[in-house]
Amino acid sequence: MTPSHDEPQVGYADMVAFMCELAMFALIIAAVNYLIDGGRSWLIGIAAALLVALIWARWMAPSSSHRLTDPGRYIAQAVLFVSVGALAAVSGLLWLGVVFTVTSLVAFAFSRTEHHGH
Repeated sequence: MTPSHDEPQVGYADMVAFMCELAMFALIIAAVNYLIDGGRSWLIGIAAALLVALIWARWMAPSSSHRLTDPGRYIAQAVLFVSVGALAAVSGLLWLGVVFTVTSLVAFAFSRTEHHGH
């Protein structure tokens, strides 16, 4: 069965970009746990990840009625990626933060070119 022209195509960059989205939430929780001692670190980390998930769902998710258009959406995504990478770096997860940030920025840039042919 071949996909119709109306169905969105999912490329490799899209898959990596989606994995970066998921990794972002886990990295937030991990970074907060490195920064804050005690049981409250889990609550704060999960709350921070949920806040970022709500921001993502509102302005960046494909199904959102308030989805930003490019280049604004990519800029907003880049701000989140750099912020989460910086949080990871400050918490002591420097290389993980750097790898996450670079991978996310590149994957999301390439996912746009897969769809727009640029």
